Amino acid sequence: MDTENQTKQLLLDTLEFQRQLTVQSRAAGKLREILEFIVKCIEFANKYLPEDMFQTWASDNKTIPLLAERAHPIFTFQSSDPHVALLAVNTTSGSASSNVFSFITNNLNFVEGRDARDEYNDLAAQYLGIVTSEDRRKKIYTFLSPLNTIAAQKFDTGVNQLASLPEGEDPQGPLMALRSALDLAMKSLLERTGLAKSEMKLKQPARLPIIAEHLAKDAESKLNLILANDQFQDLWSKLSSAKNIRLPFDQARGLAMRITALLNLMAETIQIDTDPKNFVD
Repeated sequence: MDTENQTKQLLLDTLEFQRQLTVQSRAAGKLREILEFIVKCIEFANKYLPEDMFQTWASDNKTIPLLAERAHPIFTFQSSDPHVALLAVNTTSGSASSNVFSFITNNLNFVEGRDARDEYNDLAAQYLGIVTSEDRRKKIYTFLSPLNTIAAQKFDTGVNQLASLPEGEDPQGPLMALRSALDLAMKSLLERTGLAKSEMKLKQPARLPIIAEHLAKDAESKLNLILANDQFQDLWSKLSSAKNIRLPFDQARGLAMRITALLNLMAETIQIDTDPKNFVD
Protein backbone atom coordinates (compact mmCIF):
# COMPACT_ATOMS: atom_id res chain seq x y z
CA MET A 1 0.00 0.00 0.00
CA ASP A 2 1.43 3.43 -0.95
CA THR A 3 1.88 6.19 1.57
CA GLU A 4 -1.18 8.19 0.48
CA ASN A 5 -3.60 5.26 0.62
CA GLN A 6 -2.10 4.01 3.85
CA THR A 7 -2.63 7.40 5.47
CA LYS A 8 -6.21 7.60 4.19
CA GLN A 9 -6.92 4.14 5.60
CA LEU A 10 -5.46 5.17 8.95
CA LEU A 11 -7.80 8.17 8.96
CA LEU A 12 -10.80 5.96 8.16
CA ASP A 13 -9.82 3.51 10.90
CA THR A 14 -9.42 6.38 13.36
CA LEU A 15 -12.83 7.80 12.49
CA GLU A 16 -14.46 4.38 12.96
CA PHE A 17 -12.63 3.91 16.26
CA GLN A 18 -13.82 7.32 17.41
CA ARG A 19 -17.39 6.46 16.39
CA GLN A 20 -17.28 3.25 18.41
CA LEU A 21 -15.94 5.12 21.44
CA THR A 22 -18.79 7.63 21.13
CA VAL A 23 -21.36 4.84 21.03
CA GLN A 24 -19.75 3.20 24.07
CA SER A 25 -19.66 6.52 25.90
CA ARG A 26 -23.39 6.99 25.34
CA ALA A 27 -24.09 3.47 26.57
CA ALA A 28 -21.90 4.09 29.63
CA GLY A 29 -23.81 7.32 30.30
CA LYS A 30 -27.12 5.41 30.30
CA LEU A 31 -25.62 2.81 32.63
CA ARG A 32 -24.42 5.52 34.99
CA GLU A 33 -27.91 7.08 35.09
CA ILE A 34 -29.52 3.77 36.02
CA LEU A 35 -26.84 2.87 38.58
CA GLU A 36 -27.23 6.26 40.27
CA PHE A 37 -30.97 5.57 40.49
CA ILE A 38 -30.39 2.06 41.92
CA VAL A 39 -28.03 3.47 44.58
CA LYS A 40 -30.64 6.06 45.59
CA CYS A 41 -33.32 3.36 45.81
CA ILE A 42 -31.17 1.10 47.97
CA GLU A 43 -30.29 3.99 50.28
CA PHE A 44 -33.99 4.87 50.54
CA ALA A 45 -35.02 1.28 51.29
CA ASN A 46 -32.28 0.89 53.89
CA LYS A 47 -33.33 4.15 55.52
CA TYR A 48 -37.12 3.79 55.62
CA LEU A 49 -38.08 0.12 55.36
CA PRO A 50 -37.81 -2.39 58.22
CA GLU A 51 -34.26 -3.71 58.54
CA ASP A 52 -35.21 -7.39 58.38
CA MET A 53 -37.30 -6.77 55.26
CA PHE A 54 -34.45 -4.90 53.58
CA GLN A 55 -31.89 -7.56 54.50
CA THR A 56 -34.12 -10.34 53.16
CA TRP A 57 -34.55 -8.51 49.86
CA ALA A 58 -30.81 -7.81 49.61
CA SER A 59 -29.82 -11.43 50.31
CA ASP A 60 -32.40 -12.82 47.86
CA ASN A 61 -31.62 -10.36 45.08
CA LYS A 62 -30.05 -12.00 42.02
CA THR A 63 -29.97 -9.18 39.48
CA ILE A 64 -27.45 -6.92 41.19
CA PRO A 65 -24.82 -9.68 41.65
CA LEU A 66 -25.35 -10.61 37.98
CA LEU A 67 -24.95 -6.97 37.01
CA ALA A 68 -21.65 -6.75 38.89
CA GLU A 69 -20.45 -10.00 37.34
CA ARG A 70 -21.22 -8.82 33.80
CA ALA A 71 -19.73 -5.36 34.33
CA HIS A 72 -16.43 -6.57 35.78
CA PRO A 73 -14.80 -7.65 32.48
CA ILE A 74 -15.65 -4.28 30.92
CA PHE A 75 -14.27 -2.15 33.71
CA THR A 76 -11.11 -4.26 33.98
CA PHE A 77 -10.59 -4.14 30.18
CA GLN A 78 -10.92 -7.92 29.82
CA SER A 79 -13.89 -7.94 27.45
CA SER A 80 -13.16 -8.92 23.85
CA ASP A 81 -16.12 -6.80 22.65
CA PRO A 82 -16.82 -3.99 25.16
CA HIS A 83 -19.69 -2.54 23.12
CA VAL A 84 -21.69 -5.77 23.04
CA ALA A 85 -20.85 -6.46 26.69
CA LEU A 86 -21.97 -2.96 27.69
CA LEU A 87 -25.32 -3.44 25.96
CA ALA A 88 -25.85 -6.65 27.97
CA VAL A 89 -24.91 -4.84 31.17
CA ASN A 90 -27.38 -2.05 30.40
CA THR A 91 -30.14 -4.63 29.92
CA THR A 92 -29.32 -6.25 33.27
CA SER A 93 -29.20 -2.84 34.96
CA GLY A 94 -32.76 -2.24 33.72
CA SER A 95 -33.90 -5.43 35.44
CA ALA A 96 -32.08 -4.43 38.62
CA SER A 97 -33.67 -0.97 38.69
CA SER A 98 -37.14 -2.44 38.17
CA ASN A 99 -36.53 -4.94 40.95
CA VAL A 100 -35.46 -2.42 43.59
CA PHE A 101 -38.11 0.18 42.69
CA SER A 102 -40.81 -2.52 42.81
CA PHE A 103 -39.55 -3.59 46.23
CA ILE A 104 -39.99 -0.05 47.55
CA THR A 105 -43.38 0.55 45.91
CA ASN A 106 -44.74 -2.78 47.17
CA ASN A 107 -43.89 -1.71 50.72
CA LEU A 108 -44.89 1.96 50.70
CA ASN A 109 -47.14 1.38 53.71
CA PHE A 110 -43.95 1.39 55.82
CA VAL A 111 -42.87 4.78 54.47
CA GLU A 112 -44.16 7.46 56.83
CA GLY A 113 -43.63 11.19 57.12
CA ARG A 114 -43.60 14.07 54.66
CA ASP A 115 -39.85 13.99 54.02
CA ALA A 116 -39.90 10.25 53.25
CA ARG A 117 -42.85 10.63 50.88
CA ASP A 118 -41.14 13.54 49.12
CA GLU A 119 -38.04 11.40 48.66
CA TYR A 120 -40.15 8.59 47.21
CA ASN A 121 -41.89 11.00 44.83
CA ASP A 122 -38.48 12.16 43.61
CA LEU A 123 -37.47 8.53 42.99
CA ALA A 124 -40.73 7.82 41.18
CA ALA A 125 -40.30 10.89 38.96
CA GLN A 126 -36.74 9.83 38.10
CA TYR A 127 -37.83 6.28 37.29
CA LEU A 128 -40.71 7.56 35.18
CA GLY A 129 -38.20 9.54 33.15
CA ILE A 130 -36.06 6.44 32.66
CA VAL A 131 -38.80 4.01 31.62
CA THR A 132 -40.65 6.47 29.37
CA SER A 133 -37.59 7.99 27.68
CA GLU A 134 -37.91 8.58 23.96
CA ASP A 135 -35.37 5.90 23.01
CA ARG A 136 -37.14 3.29 25.15
CA ARG A 137 -40.55 4.16 23.73
CA LYS A 138 -39.20 3.86 20.19
CA LYS A 139 -37.44 0.58 20.96
CA ILE A 140 -40.55 -1.02 22.48
CA TYR A 141 -42.88 0.25 19.76
CA THR A 142 -40.50 -1.04 17.06
CA PHE A 143 -40.44 -4.43 18.82
CA LEU A 144 -44.23 -4.66 19.22
CA SER A 145 -45.30 -3.39 15.80
CA PRO A 146 -44.40 -6.53 13.78
CA LEU A 147 -45.37 -8.74 16.70
CA ASN A 148 -48.89 -7.43 17.33
CA THR A 149 -50.12 -4.12 15.94
CA ILE A 150 -52.86 -3.76 18.57
CA ALA A 151 -50.30 -4.30 21.34
CA ALA A 152 -48.14 -1.59 19.78
CA GLN A 153 -51.10 0.82 19.65
CA LYS A 154 -52.08 0.04 23.25
CA PHE A 155 -48.51 0.61 24.38
CA ASP A 156 -48.21 3.89 22.50
CA THR A 157 -51.46 5.18 24.04
CA GLY A 158 -50.62 3.98 27.55
CA VAL A 159 -47.02 5.17 27.70
CA ASN A 160 -47.87 8.63 26.33
CA GLN A 161 -50.61 9.02 28.94
CA LEU A 162 -48.27 7.76 31.66
CA ALA A 163 -45.45 10.13 30.71
CA SER A 164 -47.74 13.18 30.87
CA LEU A 165 -49.84 12.10 33.86
CA PRO A 166 -50.30 14.96 36.37
CA GLU A 167 -49.48 14.19 40.00
CA GLY A 168 -52.48 12.66 41.74
CA GLU A 169 -54.53 12.04 38.59
CA ASP A 170 -56.07 8.57 38.20
CA PRO A 171 -53.53 6.38 36.33
CA GLN A 172 -56.04 3.59 35.71
CA GLY A 173 -56.37 4.46 32.01
CA PRO A 174 -52.69 4.14 31.06
CA LEU A 175 -52.32 1.17 33.41
CA MET A 176 -55.06 -0.83 31.65
CA ALA A 177 -53.75 0.12 28.20
CA LEU A 178 -50.25 -1.07 29.14
CA ARG A 179 -51.64 -4.23 30.75
CA SER A 180 -53.43 -5.04 27.50
CA ALA A 181 -50.24 -4.39 25.51
CA LEU A 182 -48.30 -6.79 27.72
CA ASP A 183 -50.99 -9.48 27.58
CA LEU A 184 -51.23 -9.31 23.78
CA ALA A 185 -47.44 -9.35 23.45
CA MET A 186 -47.11 -12.44 25.65
CA LYS A 187 -49.77 -14.29 23.66
CA SER A 188 -48.17 -13.37 20.33
CA LEU A 189 -44.73 -14.41 21.56
CA LEU A 190 -46.04 -17.80 22.65
CA GLU A 191 -47.42 -18.27 19.13
CA ARG A 192 -43.91 -17.79 17.81
CA THR A 193 -42.26 -20.36 20.05
CA GLY A 194 -43.16 -23.15 17.64
CA LEU A 195 -45.24 -24.97 20.24
CA ALA A 196 -48.48 -26.60 19.21
CA LYS A 197 -51.69 -24.98 20.45
CA SER A 198 -52.20 -27.76 22.97
CA GLU A 199 -48.72 -27.10 24.38
CA MET A 200 -49.36 -23.36 24.68
CA LYS A 201 -52.03 -23.81 27.37
CA LEU A 202 -49.39 -23.09 29.99
CA LYS A 203 -49.83 -21.89 33.51
CA GLN A 204 -48.69 -18.30 33.98
CA PRO A 205 -45.36 -19.10 35.74
CA ALA A 206 -44.17 -21.15 32.75
CA ARG A 207 -44.84 -18.60 30.03
CA LEU A 208 -41.85 -16.27 30.29
CA PRO A 209 -39.33 -19.12 30.74
CA ILE A 210 -40.79 -20.86 27.66
CA ILE A 211 -40.48 -17.64 25.68
CA ALA A 212 -36.92 -17.25 26.95
CA GLU A 213 -36.06 -20.81 25.95
CA HIS A 214 -37.31 -20.41 22.38
CA LEU A 215 -36.91 -16.74 21.51
CA ALA A 216 -34.06 -15.22 23.55
CA LYS A 217 -31.34 -13.65 21.40
CA ASP A 218 -28.52 -15.37 23.29
CA ALA A 219 -27.63 -17.08 26.57
CA GLU A 220 -27.28 -13.81 28.47
CA SER A 221 -30.69 -12.62 27.23
CA LYS A 222 -32.23 -15.93 28.21
CA LEU A 223 -30.91 -15.59 31.76
CA ASN A 224 -32.21 -12.01 32.02
CA LEU A 225 -35.69 -13.16 31.05
CA ILE A 226 -35.66 -16.14 33.41
CA LEU A 227 -34.51 -13.96 36.32
CA ALA A 228 -37.36 -11.53 35.54
CA ASN A 229 -39.98 -14.27 35.90
CA ASP A 230 -40.58 -13.83 39.64
CA GLN A 231 -41.08 -10.11 39.09
CA PHE A 232 -43.41 -10.88 36.18
CA GLN A 233 -45.52 -13.24 38.30
CA ASP A 234 -45.81 -10.64 41.06
CA LEU A 235 -46.68 -7.97 38.49
CA TRP A 236 -49.31 -10.08 36.74
CA SER A 237 -50.93 -11.06 40.03
CA LYS A 238 -51.28 -7.39 40.97
CA LEU A 239 -52.56 -6.49 37.49
CA SER A 240 -55.21 -9.21 37.71
CA SER A 241 -56.37 -7.81 41.04
CA ALA A 242 -56.40 -4.26 39.66
CA LYS A 243 -58.93 -4.94 36.90
CA ASN A 244 -61.95 -4.41 39.13
CA ILE A 245 -60.67 -1.95 41.72
CA ARG A 246 -59.17 1.52 41.70
CA LEU A 247 -55.67 1.40 43.09
CA PRO A 248 -53.95 4.22 44.99
CA PHE A 249 -52.02 6.55 42.69
CA ASP A 250 -48.54 5.37 43.69
CA GLN A 251 -49.39 1.69 43.27
CA ALA A 252 -51.11 2.11 39.91
CA ARG A 253 -48.34 4.32 38.52
CA GLY A 254 -45.75 1.88 39.86
CA LEU A 255 -47.42 -1.05 38.09
CA ALA A 256 -47.61 0.92 34.84
CA MET A 257 -43.87 1.69 35.05
CA ARG A 258 -43.11 -1.97 35.79
CA ILE A 259 -45.02 -3.04 32.66
CA THR A 260 -43.01 -0.58 30.58
CA ALA A 261 -39.76 -1.85 32.11
CA LEU A 262 -40.70 -5.46 31.33
CA LEU A 263 -41.63 -4.62 27.74
CA ASN A 264 -38.28 -2.88 27.38
CA LEU A 265 -36.51 -5.99 28.69
CA MET A 266 -38.38 -8.12 26.17
CA ALA A 267 -37.51 -5.72 23.35
CA GLU A 268 -33.82 -5.96 24.25
CA THR A 269 -33.62 -9.72 24.75
CA ILE A 270 -36.09 -11.38 22.35
CA GLN A 271 -35.55 -12.14 18.68
CA ILE A 272 -38.82 -12.67 16.82
CA ASP A 273 -39.52 -14.23 13.46
CA THR A 274 -41.88 -11.91 11.60
CA ASP A 275 -42.51 -14.29 8.67
CA PRO A 276 -46.24 -15.20 8.92
CA LYS A 277 -45.73 -18.69 7.49
CA ASN A 278 -43.69 -19.61 10.58
CA PHE A 279 -46.39 -18.69 13.09
CA VAL A 280 -48.49 -21.31 14.85
CA ASP A 281 -51.66 -21.87 12.86
